[in-house]
Amino acid sequence: MTPWSLKEAALWCWAEYRVPIFVTENGFITENSVVSLDDNIRAVYHSAYMRELVRGIEEDGVRVLGYLAWSLIDLFEWVRQYKYSYGLVHVDYAGGSLNRTLKKSSAFFKEVGETRTIPEVAASSARFSSSLLSVFAGLILLKCL
Repeated sequence: MTPWSLKEAALWCWAEYRVPIFVTENGFITENSVVSLDDNIRAVYHSAYMRELVRGIEEDGVRVLGYLAWSLIDLFEWVRQYKYSYGLVHVDYAGGSLNRTLKKSSAFFKEVGETRTIPEVAASSARFSSSLLSVFAGLILLKCL
């Protein structure tokens, strides 16, 4: 899948059914073999997909009610258990403490929530490397006129 495919899928659904769209569980997994809170690639991914979705809203009039990242926290997956990382928040399952720590990609969603804009994040960007005190919880409501 590529970022433009999200725009095209939303456009097709809108043209076919004329009902507002809510994108759920968009994201990707990374292997949990090395715990890394430096997951800027997740911010790059969501930036690209969300900007394409906004293009569909602005250029084609697609009604989008919201967008959910997959997932807010690292979680148990039935087939792969805890082998992969899904979330914006790391959960320490290996150590047994279940402590939660914000990953760098969570800063992207914080900025989206605060500014109501989708920043462009390049793959080499260190833009979201600062620590956070709060984070927008993955649900980004887009203003759809």
